[in-house]
Amino acid sequence: MDVEAPPADPGDAIHPSLLVTSADDGSREWESQCWGCSSYLILPFFSEAFKCGWCGAVTLSKPRQRSSQRWRRCATIRDWSLVAVVLMIIALVTGGGIWTVYPVLYPQPTWSGCFHIFIALSLAGATLASYSLAAFTPAGALAKVPWGSLQPIGKSALDGYTYCAYCECPKPPQAHHCRTCGTCVMDMDHHCPFIGNCVGAHNHPHFILFLVYATISSCYVLLMSVLAGLAIWPPLLQRYQGSGEWGLFHSVGTILAASFLEAFEEFEEDEDKGLPSVSARSLALIYLVITAMAILIGLALLLRQQIQLLYAGQTYL
Repeated sequence: MDVEAPPADPGDAIHPSLLVTSADDGSREWESQCWGCSSYLILPFFSEAFKCGWCGAVTLSKPRQRSSQRWRRCATIRDWSLVAVVLMIIALVTGGGIWTVYPVLYPQPTWSGCFHIFIALSLAGATLASYSLAAFTPAGALAKVPWGSLQPIGKSALDGYTYCAYCECPKPPQAHHCRTCGTCVMDMDHHCPFIGNCVGAHNHPHFILFLVYATISSCYVLLMSVLAGLAIWPPLLQRYQGSGEWGLFHSVGTILAASFLEAFEEFEEDEDKGLPSVSARSLALIYLVITAMAILIGLALLLRQQIQLLYAGQTYL
């Protein structure tokens, strides 16, 4: 092809009329307009995509607008439901852990107990704050620009850009259109339903911090729950081994089953401390251990993947 250079007029230097013509004058020509610099291009054949020789913008055939309101509505309900579940888990683990673990390990007020409560509340606050920032900070949405409304631009100013017809904005090469959010996101890593938001340029650091704090918190909850369990279950084992009804059973499974059954009975108040019976506390410890282990495994794997992607420089689609 022969490319006719823009004229030397200063006014045309920033907004030229760049013409691309075929070397064969008898061939059929197609006229298209670049969405970036509004240049009219004459192409030797029809193409669904072409790159402007002046601004570098990539023009695609404008797709038909498809209605996705129903899908987005269902996805929004799913995301917000998962966000509510995550917040409930954080509240239950924090409140249940303090209620279950610390009266066992620290029956009397001590400086050590106050220090551990401070650590627990600090980890819970940091986890909740980083989660809120990751969930409610815009991931990196691009400004909407109607077709043909861009101001005159210089040469190669939009190199590699495309135009997203769904959200009506220029889309850089590192941006990606999220069908769930219905917008283009800069440096989009993925759409996370557990935060109800995309992980992009603006909230990716908050998402990484949430994974770090949640992983540390899960380790702490698991450690403290195991220590409390070691303090509760040996006396409980001796209690059942000493009775004739349970004398033949010495397994931990029997203790757990007995604790589960007694948890549905009316709580007995401890005369000295005014605390619920040990059975309900042991059942709560089982919940804490299982929940902490499940969260720790899932978040540790996800954090490892994110660190590997950051190290490789592949943090967006």
